Formats: sequence, C-alpha cells, structure tokens
Amino acid sequence: MVRHGYDFDPSYMYQPKIDPELDYFYLFEGNVCIWRNGAVRDPYDRWVWNTCENGYNKYEYNGTAFWAYREAAKKLWPVYPKELSFVDHIDRVRTFDGWVNLRRCSPSLNSLNQYREGTKG
Repeated sequence: MVRHGYDFDPSYMYQPKIDPELDYFYLFEGNVCIWRNGAVRDPYDRWVWNTCENGYNKYEYNGTAFWAYREAAKKLWPVYPKELSFVDHIDRVRTFDGWVNLRRCSPSLNSLNQYREGTKG
C-alpha cells in the first residue's frame, strides 16, 4: 500500500524513499548544510555549534536552535500521513542523524523503539 509516497511494507520500516542523488540540503538561506550522514556544517565546511540535550544533537545558528533529524525529516518527507507524526532514530542512537537512520512513525511505534533499562533487543 502506498500513501503520500510512503511504502507501508514492514521491511522498509515505514521509511520513505530518499532521492539517491540528494547528498545535502541547506537551511537558513544557505548558511547551514545538513549532509546525508547527519553532519551539520556551514558553507565553509566548519561544524555548526551544537550541544547534546536529552541525548539528541541540538544545533544553533544565529540564536535559532534546531535539531538536524527534525529538519531532515521536514525536507526529505514534507508530505506524510498524519498518523506518522514522529521522527524516529531506527537504531536508537539519538546522536546519529544520518538519513538512513531516520523514519517517520506513529507515536506508538516510536515508544516501542525506545531503550528501556533492563530490556533486551
């Protein structure tokens, strides 16, 4: 079943196709670049200032805070089914914002993928 360009085959883990020709995109009128591997840099190939908040990479540019994984999802999948309102890190590593590690998901699927103390798998 395909809706809004999403292939609902569980083997794809609800991850829409990403254009293989797209290696990066710009934010803030070309002043910040988010790469396919999750790196966030300015046009001079310097890292953009960031901190780690609740395990997620939080970046700042000219006083505006943003999370690379959220911005990547907005650019890569601007149209999506309303039930897939969350962006999930597939391998549970919150600091790895590479596009292959991101997927749109429902709140319930997102909560199932959370790491919990004392659980395996």
